[in-house]
Amino acid sequence: MFKRTPSIFCKTLILCFIFAICSTQVYPRIWCNTTDGGFSDDSVLAGVSMRTHIVEAAAHFLNAYGHTMLLLNKIELSELYGLNFPEAQQLTNTAIEEMNYAIAEFSNLRDLAARTPYNDNVLDMVAAYDFSQFETRKKANGSILSNLKELLVERKLREYYDQQYANLYEIVGHLNLLKSHLDGNIYPDFDTIHNLNQILAETMISGEYAAEIFHEVVINTNK
Repeated sequence: MFKRTPSIFCKTLILCFIFAICSTQVYPRIWCNTTDGGFSDDSVLAGVSMRTHIVEAAAHFLNAYGHTMLLLNKIELSELYGLNFPEAQQLTNTAIEEMNYAIAEFSNLRDLAARTPYNDNVLDMVAAYDFSQFETRKKANGSILSNLKELLVERKLREYYDQQYANLYEIVGHLNLLKSHLDGNIYPDFDTIHNLNQILAETMISGEYAAEIFHEVVINTNK
């Protein structure tokens, strides 16, 4: 009975990840990239730019995401072949490690954003962006886009970074709960899979939307 329950969510997670990657093929900037365009050009601290922190955070986030997908693939296949717990434990540990690296980079990003002035021209254009047209064109998730829009229309880019940062911490919490099950050679329960699925998808998609919107705005600004 239990093994059939997470199977649905494992498939949902994998499909969500594939969708997210495929839908960003035109935009090589996958997660939160180009949002540093909302800040002035002097957004550098100790020789490291905001863009570098974003790229590093995104790379670690996606690496953690990938290991989580592989882990859930193993849980899915365990319905037929059983679960190799040592392998599952290693995948979980790597996902946690990579997510913690993402958190560290995002912490540096937030520190730098806090001391860097906004680029008013870019943020004005973002605030005036046609979010409704974006939702129709991208078949976007209305709830996730609405949350992003609320922050960007009010020019709260720093608060958006805070929100994504909090999401990363929440993901690590769910991964640690998953780890506690697997370390005891216990299959994770329904809620553990569901909650991890939800916050991972929301964080991934929100960062994707932000990257695409800022990419379009910054390109238009530089024309």
